[in-house]
Amino acid sequence: MLISILALTMCSNAAKGAERKRVLSDELVRETVESAAGNPLMIKFRNGEIDLARAIGRDPQPSSSNHFRILSVAPDRWFDRDFRIQSRDINLDTGKRRGAYLAAELGRSQILLDAEEGNLRRNLHRSLADLTLWREEMRIIEEDLAWLGTMIGLKEDRFKVRQPRHNELMALQNGRSLQEALLLNASNQVSLAKFRVLRLLNVAESPLTKSVILPRPYGVPAFNTNLVAAAALQNFEIRLLTNAMDLAAIEYSDTGLVSKSGQKAPSGILRSLQYRIEDSRSRLSEQVLEFLVEIGNTGRLIGVYRDEIQLRGQESVASSMSLWEVNRGSLDEVLEERRKLIGDQLELARHIVHQQKLLADLLYVTGAATLKELIVRSRRIR
Repeated sequence: MLISILALTMCSNAAKGAERKRVLSDELVRETVESAAGNPLMIKFRNGEIDLARAIGRDPQPSSSNHFRILSVAPDRWFDRDFRIQSRDINLDTGKRRGAYLAAELGRSQILLDAEEGNLRRNLHRSLADLTLWREEMRIIEEDLAWLGTMIGLKEDRFKVRQPRHNELMALQNGRSLQEALLLNASNQVSLAKFRVLRLLNVAESPLTKSVILPRPYGVPAFNTNLVAAAALQNFEIRLLTNAMDLAAIEYSDTGLVSKSGQKAPSGILRSLQYRIEDSRSRLSEQVLEFLVEIGNTGRLIGVYRDEIQLRGQESVASSMSLWEVNRGSLDEVLEERRKLIGDQLELARHIVHQQKLLADLLYVTGAATLKELIVRSRRIR
């Protein structure tokens, strides 16, 4: 009866521990960013821009004046972090034009907010991936240290009975010293990755830094034109350039050529923006293809390491240990096989994390929060 109670207690504790762990995924990153939307500094900044644009839109202007001033803070280029103050006097002769311009400015602020959230998701995804990698390295090293500790204890016990091979004992001790140093390095990297996550979320503590674990490998969709078209709809650079065309069309609607939407603007401005949009679409297509190829290639390597190389390494370690135990093999061979196995385990973890980072970059350039969202969006395109 007592054993049953103890077993139930252990199972309950194990279940609680499992519940606390969260596998890193694009869905987890999306949930985290949505729940922390009020904290990150750049998100607050972009929300403030939207509030400013709305306030300007509600502010009544004297009917006798066609001038009003737009004041905003924007990067020199849309992807830069170096900001400058913009203060421009706009001359719009009708309330309709003024309203259209302010609506477009509000749209621009919303695009910048979306881009900031996308950038936050990407950076958080990559930082959490680093955190899980260093945690996995710590786990692998700790397991090896436990094995080395057991082996050193056996060697020291034999030393009391009869003279062992000193070179074997020293090899084990050297291995332990090296792994202890590597464990400390990995622990420091975990602390650094935690700091980056907390800085991105602008919080002092987050349960996510304690609960997130190594992600699972996944498959990727095949490259197709619908996927690129879906990516172009939400790509932040293309959206900003399209918005710039709208602003130019409204501001210069009394001169120049007529745009596709019926608005007028100087031909040079519209042509320049249109060429940039076409160039961005072309580069986006290449980027999407590149990311999908790299994600697929990495997934193939993950399968080889997980299903073949690592299993053979475990068999090699077991075989060399069996030979050493009956004095038919050397401890150096055992240590060498274990080093190979640990290297394979670390390589597998690195490939899994690399695949997650590629996914984070793919989602950013496509403007999607999750891979599922991107696929669903592409299926709606006819």
